[in-house]
Amino acid sequence: MLTERLRRGQREARLHLLWSFTGQGTHRARAELEVLSPSRHTASVTFTYACRDLPPFEW
Repeated sequence: MLTERLRRGQREARLHLLWSFTGQGTHRARAELEVLSPSRHTASVTFTYACRDLPPFEW
């Protein structure tokens, strides 16, 4: 969980999410943002991580 507290008069915040995936295969991931005050709001996004076994790259 990330927490960001705004100063009085501050109107925006930037939250940076760090993802780490390893290995082959696929994984469906979801990030959710929950604003607790001054009024509650929620937003979410989903994406699929996919890693396939590819042949080596040749120059």
